[in-house]
Amino acid sequence: MAEIVLQAGKCWLSGVSSKGRSSGTGRQEQAWITCTFEPLEGWKGVRPLFDVQNQAAKERFPADKVWATKEIRDRGVELRPPKSGAGPVIEPFMIYVDGDRARFRL
Repeated sequence: MAEIVLQAGKCWLSGVSSKGRSSGTGRQEQAWITCTFEPLEGWKGVRPLFDVQNQAAKERFPADKVWATKEIRDRGVELRPPKSGAGPVIEPFMIYVDGDRARFRL
């Protein structure tokens, strides 16, 4: 069962075109989608996981901190559309939250 803890605001692509681009290693890079968000009721329960994940990213994902990324994925964190109700619920493959911004890949 997914934990819906964030409500998406304005979203935009960042980093790569929507078609992706080659990283030079033969792999395709995916675009990151960035959006503002508003925390919902369940946010307090998962915020510590995002804090650990952000620290892990800053430290280039040491083995003792990568568990947070897996835990976030296993919990099925989702982004709801804005209060206006326009758009689907977003189920990201990978999501990072820092401040009032959420960055994710589908």
